[in-house]
Amino acid sequence: LLKFVCAGLAAIDVPAAETIASAAAGTARLPERVSIASLLDVVSDDLLKLNNNLKSLIGAENPVLVSAAEQIFGAGGKRLRPALVFLVSRATAEVAGLSELTTEHKRLAEIIEMIHTASLIHDDVIDDSGMRRGKETIHQLYGTRIAVLAGDFMFAQSSWFLANLENIEVIKLISQVLNDSERKPHPLL
Repeated sequence: LLKFVCAGLAAIDVPAAETIASAAAGTARLPERVSIASLLDVVSDDLLKLNNNLKSLIGAENPVLVSAAEQIFGAGGKRLRPALVFLVSRATAEVAGLSELTTEHKRLAEIIEMIHTASLIHDDVIDDSGMRRGKETIHQLYGTRIAVLAGDFMFAQSSWFLANLENIEVIKLISQVLNDSERKPHPLL
């Protein structure tokens, strides 16, 4: 269901800000539409930096894991989850007296994407999917053992980065989300 909702987000149009303002002022004209992609323009630089950082977060100690990370992160994707982290962070930064996003904001977006990617690697193993985003899946390229290890390693790395944020509320919240998501039965089980 989550994949369906996320895929549908790309097709949703929302009224432009000036249309909303003119409607509030009573001078509304026909609504203009803005795509989700144009809303994400605000955080496009953040997403570009995130994409560049993701592969390096895995570490260079294990060439197989590095290769798997390059495969999965190089496959693209909309990066909606980190985009939402960036959008909320930017929307609230001024209230917090910040002129720029902090390292913690950026790291949280990376953590969220790593968790999501790890779950995709595991889902592909469970579903025996051969392709993701037009490329062969990790388990198709490297086998089930490496794919499970890569997903587990990515979960472990994201947990380590999460703990190093040293924000107990964020740690508890993400831990609860992970706990809730693992309690849902998989259709194959």
